[in-house]
Parts: sequence; structure tokens; C-alpha cells
Amino acid sequence: MFYDKNGLEVEGKVIGSEGSYKDLGNVKEKAFDKDILTAFDGHTSSGSWIGLEFPEPKEIDMIRFIPRNDGNCIEIGHRYELVFWNNKGWKSLGEQIATNDSLIYHNCPTNALFLLKNHTRGQEERIFTYENEEQVWW
Repeated sequence: MFYDKNGLEVEGKVIGSEGSYKDLGNVKEKAFDKDILTAFDGHTSSGSWIGLEFPEPKEIDMIRFIPRNDGNCIEIGHRYELVFWNNKGWKSLGEQIATNDSLIYHNCPTNALFLLKNHTRGQEERIFTYENEEQVWW
């Protein structure tokens, strides 16, 4: 996505290579649909391109893009809940709506087993701990 100096999205007409690999529907418009799980996949392995055509010259201050991925990341606007195991069951540390690509929780117990739940979309969940200030997946 393209943004002006005020942080407002600059919109334009999607242009570029037509079609998609094996005609699977991953057309150029997918690159700008704001869905982290979709992407453009050109009809050929080289030479495919995408862009935006603006009706008049625009000053672009920031470009934001997300590499193609499986969606296992913090998504802006999604509702998350961090829970930990306390030997009696899972206890919530609260819910948050993501405003950027990270979440901050305070008063987390040490030596705990954690699980982050995405209540908006996504079913893949994996437990983790923090060891030496690093997240360790189990």
C-alpha cells in the first residue's frame, strides 16, 4: 500500500500483467486487496509485474508491503488474547486489538507456558515459553 505524508492511503487503478499461474485466480488485484492470505502470482515465472496508476502525480511518503506468507503473524485490526497455564487451566492476560505488528502484555508470569489466540481469524495455535528473553516455540 502507498501512503502520503499524512499517513493516508493513496489509491489508484491496479495495472500490470494479466492472468495468474495456472489460472488459479491469484491475479494482480490480489496484491492490493489488504488480505494477508492472498497474493499476485504471475502467469509466467519471469516478466510479470504489478503497479498502481494514479490519475495525477502523487507524492508517496511510505510504502507498506507484506511478503507472501501463511498468515501466522500479528495482523492489524485482529483481536488477540494471551493466556498462560497455571496448573489449574488456562488463565487470560487480556484481549487486545492489534494496532501494529506486535502486542505488548504487562504482568506476565515468569517460567510460564503461553498461548496466543487470534479471535478474528486463524486456528493455528502453538504454545511457547520465554527463556533468556527469547520466545521458544514448542
